[in-house]
Amino acid sequence: MASQWGNNSLAPGASAGWFFARQNTPFFVPTLRVMPLTPSLTGNLWTVASDGYAYWNQLGVSTIWSQLSDDLSTVSYYMVVENKSNSVVEYAFLEADSYGPSTVAAPSGGLVSNSNYFLEDNGNVLTGVVATINFSVDFVSSANGYSFQLNAYAPAGTANTAEVQQYVVYASPSSSQLIARIDTWDSAVAELNRIDVALANLPSATIPAGYALTIALTYTGDGTGTVTGAQYTVTDNHGNTVGTTTIAILGQTLRTTGLPATAANLAPINTFQYNIGGDYGGSRATLTTAAGTVTYTANNPLGVVNAEPAYAGLNAGTVENANLIFGPMADTTAQALSQSFVATTSAQISTRYEVPSTRARLVLSPPDERSWRGPGPLPR
Repeated sequence: MASQWGNNSLAPGASAGWFFARQNTPFFVPTLRVMPLTPSLTGNLWTVASDGYAYWNQLGVSTIWSQLSDDLSTVSYYMVVENKSNSVVEYAFLEADSYGPSTVAAPSGGLVSNSNYFLEDNGNVLTGVVATINFSVDFVSSANGYSFQLNAYAPAGTANTAEVQQYVVYASPSSSQLIARIDTWDSAVAELNRIDVALANLPSATIPAGYALTIALTYTGDGTGTVTGAQYTVTDNHGNTVGTTTIAILGQTLRTTGLPATAANLAPINTFQYNIGGDYGGSRATLTTAAGTVTYTANNPLGVVNAEPAYAGLNAGTVENANLIFGPMADTTAQALSQSFVATTSAQISTRYEVPSTRARLVLSPPDERSWRGPGPLPR
């Protein structure tokens, strides 16, 4: 059932701009029609003018365009109505909106930098996991650098393996060098592997608009979904690859024993979360500008939940954070899902989200000689 609203008049040749705001809801489609309430009193059949508007006895209506609010909460829709007839025309709007699935409620900590949705497939092992972040404006951090973290969780019961796996791209304060990292932890929150590899050199400490960072997990290929590492790729605003590296966990020195990592130190994953924060040490990045989207893909149909599922092994959360919010996601499943993000000064994140005492705190450590794999000297 459509609803009618507004009662407006337009003189011959006049135009009026309109906008209306709706909650930012994935898959919402506004269906608007302009309905004349008086005749145009012309007998001609309508034609289309050179500017694209209907002519003679019709009201011309522009294409609807839209704008997302700075806090990601509202979408405003805009249109122009023009009277192309020879008489005053009164009109109203008819609206019959279409909605897809509802949005998933935000996590208890909110949709902020280190508190985001979890993506999963009802406890099934996830394969083909890729996260790509696309920057629509320059990404600028004025304090504590930044990190982009794909934090993955192994199934419960994998106690002595990589129960939490952090796949990270980070930069130190004012540095133009991007570093790829793998950090894995066992069920006692002991750090198994910390591996740092130079990934790319940017034109400056700013990540320019149009750039993209991709983290794609790699697997054993034996059908178990065991994760062996990740491939990291940076592309510029022309789609050119400016940096790529692949990190494998096998053979890397374990920080717990000093021995090489073996297959016993690998694990599959069934849940992951994407976070954006400071570089390391639990730091809080101060973002001057930042906005874009993160696209998540997998071989599985990914579902969206607002708390870490019980079938994920270690209940843990990353500590690094930033003045950043994520957008809502629909309560649906798909092999490819997208989520917006933006830097904000909103009061809702004026204080950092603290990982509750019931969850283990994951803190990225700074690179050291034991973790650095170059090329070149360890960045300072």
